Amino acid sequence: IMYNTTMNSMVLAQEWERALSLFSEVKQAPQLRPSQITYNTAIIACEHGQNWTLALHLLDEAFKALPQPDAPGLAAAMRVCAKAQQWARALHLWSNAQQAELLPDMAVYDAAIYSHAKGRQWTEALQLSAELVQADWELSEISYRGLLSACAEQWVTALHLLSRMQQESLRPNALDYGEVVSACVRCQEMQTATRLLRSPGLAGERRE
Repeated sequence: IMYNTTMNSMVLAQEWERALSLFSEVKQAPQLRPSQITYNTAIIACEHGQNWTLALHLLDEAFKALPQPDAPGLAAAMRVCAKAQQWARALHLWSNAQQAELLPDMAVYDAAIYSHAKGRQWTEALQLSAELVQADWELSEISYRGLLSACAEQWVTALHLLSRMQQESLRPNALDYGEVVSACVRCQEMQTATRLLRSPGLAGERRE
């Protein structure tokens, strides 16, 4: 338990290299055995270090060493792959998780939406979000940000998503507005982009 806490503190302090070094020590110690939490923290450290290859290696180790790896490590591995433009690998992990019937977790769903966004697969991202809503899951700000990113060239859909965020009492930030404005500009909808830039919601974000 102590080394799990220490590793987590290192990750939170952006000392991901030290966290991975401690993980190696745990693996080499005969009297210690990495737990799910240990593997999850190590994979999250890989995400902070943008090391997607090591994240995949550790996730594979976890699948072999543990009865059933849980969501935090899987979500982190998917995110670091997507951030490195390895979104196809991230979606492959998502597909494997579904086939293995791992317990669903919002962080994993959000990572899948984000991965679709990186692959510009906006219809797949929207379909996944619709399935979540149908199953009574609540979309978070992170979910919507992934969807807005996926709809980078779909200004009508992006505008609708922004409206849905507000209707669901979620507060879009300046980056969310920026995604929608960029979508409008790409689609030559300059009047809509200008109106958004002058909207009270974005003005409030700027004041803060």
